[in-house]
Formats: sequence, structure tokens, C-alpha cells
Amino acid sequence: MGGICVIGDVNVDIVSLLSQPLQINSDTKTSNSFSLGGSPCNMSMWLSHIGTPVDFLAAVGTDLIGDWIKQELTQGGISTKYIQEITDSNSGSCIIMVSADGQRTMLPDPAANLAFKLTDKETQVISNSSVVVMSAYSFLRTETRPLALEVVEVVKNCSARLVIDAASSAPITAAGVDLVREYLANADLVLANQDEFDVLDDPVWTTGLADLVVKLGEAGAKWIRNGEVECVVPAVAVNAIDTTGAGDSFLAGLVSVLAQHQDWFAINNQDRQDALVRATEVAALNVVNVGAGPKV
Repeated sequence: MGGICVIGDVNVDIVSLLSQPLQINSDTKTSNSFSLGGSPCNMSMWLSHIGTPVDFLAAVGTDLIGDWIKQELTQGGISTKYIQEITDSNSGSCIIMVSADGQRTMLPDPAANLAFKLTDKETQVISNSSVVVMSAYSFLRTETRPLALEVVEVVKNCSARLVIDAASSAPITAAGVDLVREYLANADLVLANQDEFDVLDDPVWTTGLADLVVKLGEAGAKWIRNGEVECVVPAVAVNAIDTTGAGDSFLAGLVSVLAQHQDWFAINNQDRQDALVRATEVAALNVVNVGAGPKV
């Protein structure tokens, strides 16, 4: 049985914790930090942190930030052999403003992430994996949409299971809800938060999905099969400081359990509940610290 392959963005995150409402055209008191980010990168770092091997496929620029990113990945137990270097490009970055109540606003610049391409090497890794994970961000951006569709085709021609996180409600709406529904229908498992689910939900589409997990934040999570709720688990009660990357860590915990099952068609309701419980446990580890990734 192969391992887990995660494909997509890697950034440097500049996280600003606001101690007061944002003061437009003036100064706002904040506490700033610098960390690794990008939804697929966060997933990979959390998978490695909880002891689940992962192959991470991404791209950085030929700049100091790119060098730093590769060092951080290595320190987090992730090989950089599948990290492409894009000549004369900046590495990805994202400014994240976190309000006093833990809610976040993100300002991403994908940069080198837009130039990531599948070569024979990456295609082979995907084909040898048991689970392939992507964020829908790759599809929602027109620059990387061909990559997202290419990955779908590679997975269709191998035995891997495809897991896609719905990414974010506003880009879904901007890209066209019907188009995004069609893309997500290629996945063996779709993850969405409540806002994303509200945008995507349609009786025909939802019923047609074999497996859909809805992340409910403080209310926990639920697993839907063919439009019917199979199980619901509560969140782990913690004092949340920063919700950045909570969904990414949730996905890592979920997939770490599901990847242990060679035959996904044999997974029963107890297996699904166990996976959701583990997902909420890992998400709880994430939100009690500042930043999207584990402390390494």
C-alpha cells in the first residue's frame, strides 16, 4: 500500500494578531510572527508531526524565502526532493490578520506556486500513492486549474483515492459554483466548512457525493454519505488563540486514519467516526498556538 501525497501551495505566512479593530489609514496594535504556510503545506506538516509519512509536491522561488521554506520543511520531517525551484520567481507569501476573537483575514500572493508543473517524477509519485490530497485553491485559480485537472486524470488511472478540500467560499462563488461542483465530484472524499457547504449544497450534487465531511468549527464535524448524515462528532474544547490552518490540521488528522484502510469501500461508520475524532483532536492542537503549522 502506498503513502499519502499532498500537492499544492507552500508559502511564508506573516501572521498579525490584532489587539484592537483594524484602524484604516492609521496604525493598529499587533503582534506579528513569521511561519511556514499554504494550505497543502500545513496539511503536510501536520501529517508529519503526528507521525504519518507524506510526500509533498510544491514549488518555491530562487530566493532567500525559498531557501528558508526548504529548511523548515526538512526540520518538519518532510523531504524537499519534490519541491520545484522556479527560476527568477519569488516564493509564495500570505499576510494573515487575526482578530481578537480568533477570526482571520488572508492576503495571499501565490508567486512561484503558480508555476508548479507535473513532470514524470511527480506523476510517478502520485501513481504510487494510496491517498492524494489537494486543496481546491489549485482549481479555483485560473493559472493552476490545468494542474488540478491533470492531477484528477492521473489519479483516475491509478488506484489512489483523491481527497479535495473545498478551500474557500468566496473563490468558489467567483469561479462559478456549478463548475466547482463538477470538479469536486471527481474526489473520493470532499471536505468543506459550513460556509463552503452552504454555497455548494444542492440536492442532486450532495446526494451524488459518496463521502462529504463538513467542518463545523466549535460545533465539531459531520460525515455525509450520498446526502445522508452518517455521524457527527463534537469539537475538542480548548481555548482557541488562532484558527489559521484549523481546517488543514483537521484534514491531516482525518486522512492519517483513513490512509490505514486499504479498501475504502470497506470502511464502516465506526471507522468514519474514529477518523472524525482524530481530526478534531489534531485541529485542537493547532488552534491553541499562533500560526497554521505545528511547532517544530
